[in-house]
Amino acid sequence: MNELALTESASLREQYADRVEVLDRVKKLRQLKGTDHVTVEIVADYYEVPIETIKSTIKNNRAELTKNGLHVLRGREARSFADLAGLSSAITQIALFPRRAVLNVGQLLRGSDVAKAVRTALLDAEERDAGLVPAQASGLPGDYEEALAALLVKVRREKALEADNQKLTARAEIAERKFEEFEGGPGITLTKFHKKYFSEVPARVFFEHLYSRGYLIDQRGMGAWDEKNQSYKDGPQHFEPGFKGKPFLYLHEAGIFRKKRRFKTLVRPGDPELNFKHRLVADGLRGNAHTTDYLFAIEGGR
Repeated sequence: MNELALTESASLREQYADRVEVLDRVKKLRQLKGTDHVTVEIVADYYEVPIETIKSTIKNNRAELTKNGLHVLRGREARSFADLAGLSSAITQIALFPRRAVLNVGQLLRGSDVAKAVRTALLDAEERDAGLVPAQASGLPGDYEEALAALLVKVRREKALEADNQKLTARAEIAERKFEEFEGGPGITLTKFHKKYFSEVPARVFFEHLYSRGYLIDQRGMGAWDEKNQSYKDGPQHFEPGFKGKPFLYLHEAGIFRKKRRFKTLVRPGDPELNFKHRLVADGLRGNAHTTDYLFAIEGGR
């Protein structure tokens, strides 16, 4: 039986409710001084989850946990108990869990490695007692406490491996998107190229460099007079690739506007993009520290 079955079945949880001995076998449960009870904070520490997670579990399963011994002391009773247990005298109410209720929490929690180990230990102990599983059938050591400790290590290792696999999958998806952007499309605009490789250089300085070095044709103010704006328009070839820019830049058709075919200057995808970056760095422009030459490189690592 899978341990998650306990999280889904109240009747199954009730069947195992008395097996509180597995708690200390999986992990030592700290108790309040002079009592057989623990607080919300101790339960959260035992299962290695935030206190709010335990509070949410109580809220969603109040009737079942109460049936298993959870109770709340208020007012004078809370203060008297706090004095007995060595807690703050300022307490006005306190939720107390007997071991049965602590075990019940472990049967319900899904996001805790310790809870998963507790559920697995419950099922294993029950099957051993019933003679359904030989002592070594699970592949665990013969000593039960060592077996449960090994189980907890295994659970945590599996969770770590799952997290690593999720990271690898995410990195692969990022690499695929980068490949599609880098090789699969028509190329990127110079504005995007600037942000990608030279964002530490002001945009004005970056584009002035392209004009002054002949990568772009500079025809600012060399066109017809614009009566509306009271200034000369840019020339018809302004911002098109210059002689030095043509190995890296090209005119890409951008549709028809007012019955005229329009074009925009894009950076050629693939090797020309990287070569253009290297050329500009050689010119003296400061490239971004995080950029890399590798096609599938991802920021934060290769």
